[in-house]
Amino acid sequence: MQFLAEIKAEHKDARHHCWGFIGGSPKDSVNMGCSDDGEPKGTAGKPILAVLQGTNVGEMVAVVVRYSGGIKLGTGGLVRAYSNGLQQLCPEMPTTEKRFLSNFSYNVIMRKWQL
Repeated sequence: MQFLAEIKAEHKDARHHCWGFIGGSPKDSVNMGCSDDGEPKGTAGKPILAVLQGTNVGEMVAVVVRYSGGIKLGTGGLVRAYSNGLQQLCPEMPTTEKRFLSNFSYNVIMRKWQL
């Protein structure tokens, strides 16, 4: 939420700050969320989240800032605009691999002592 506040402060004149996030593993739907931020329901946040899930990367957030004015896109156009814009950016996204290690020898030793 702090990151979103920073983006909103940076783009005060924008009409919409739509976002999606994955707070943990990309397969863990409990730690995910999205917002249409005033766009028609399901036209911004869900497409953003779907693109993030498709990357198979966790622990990330995307905020798409839209300045309104000009052509009315309609609901289908909004979905395409939000998802296509993010799809173009994701291949350039820097990532870091995160591994969780477990010390199996410690568990084996503890079991021997319990016998």
